[in-house]
Amino acid sequence: MADLIITPELLASTGIQVPDDQIDSLLDYMNDVLEERVGEGVVELLDDEELEELVLLQENGSDADIHAWIQTHITDLDEVIQDEIDILLGEAAEHQEAFSALNSEDS
Repeated sequence: MADLIITPELLASTGIQVPDDQIDSLLDYMNDVLEERVGEGVVELLDDEELEELVLLQENGSDADIHAWIQTHITDLDEVIQDEIDILLGEAAEHQEAFSALNSEDS
């Protein structure tokens, strides 16, 4: 996932506010976690033969080959990605609420 899937605009649209000096590191972190979780979700959907085929492709193929293979073999990839985005945004919102509560207690 070279492009950001979780963007500042997506965070803002869900009411998650992040200070400007922290947004880049948070986006990097969230997109890295998203990539890991989607990868885990893909692996869970594969049978042993498909998993072996994917591993070989990862060792010998290009990113474009891997992406095409995953698109072909994981028909609900968009759903897997969206589910993980929703989970991550929910987690971020929970942390936002806790952070906001701590800040209001300090005031």
